Amino acid sequence: MSRKHSGSKPRKLEVWVTIYSHEHGIDVEVYPTDEAAQKAKADTARRWWGDRADQNATDNHSKLSDHEVNETYWHEHDSEYFEIEQRTLRVP
Repeated sequence: MSRKHSGSKPRKLEVWVTIYSHEHGIDVEVYPTDEAAQKAKADTARRWWGDRADQNATDNHSKLSDHEVNETYWHEHDSEYFEIEQRTLRVP
């Protein structure tokens, strides 16, 4: 099947891709802003906070900012990681 070329240039769309690697696999999601991706990272840390091996970490993580949660939870966490990558998509 042939597609007609409309002559218009593809748009570029900036997105932030999150890659969460854990003992059960890898989760990949896409967000429209870095802030949304950082929030997703912090929400993931908050969800699994009770399972962390570091007993010295503060138990009252609900009062920490997203940045503080990300720095505390993911710092030197050996069994899982959460990466955020900015990418440009070409949209026809």
